[in-house]
Amino acid sequence: STPQPAPARPQAAPTAPEVRLRRFEDVVAMAGEQRNIILKSALERDVRLVRFEEGQIEFALADGGNRNLAGDLARALSEWTGRRWMVALSSE
Repeated sequence: STPQPAPARPQAAPTAPEVRLRRFEDVVAMAGEQRNIILKSALERDVRLVRFEEGQIEFALADGGNRNLAGDLARALSEWTGRRWMVALSSE
């Protein structure tokens, strides 16, 4: 006899609506909601926004700012939103 395919499991309904971050302020607020206080304060203190689009952020870093901030932010945003974000340091 041929093996029967396993029954399909019903997809779990998403518990939260898709996260939409339309402005940099939404990103800062999300860091607060996620209780990532170190990241939130670094975004408020050390970032001068150059360009923001959903999925892409470019910023200049204040003197003394953490050089790893772009990578840390990209990882956090991917985790929070379930999609890939490009975060770049600008020399502007």
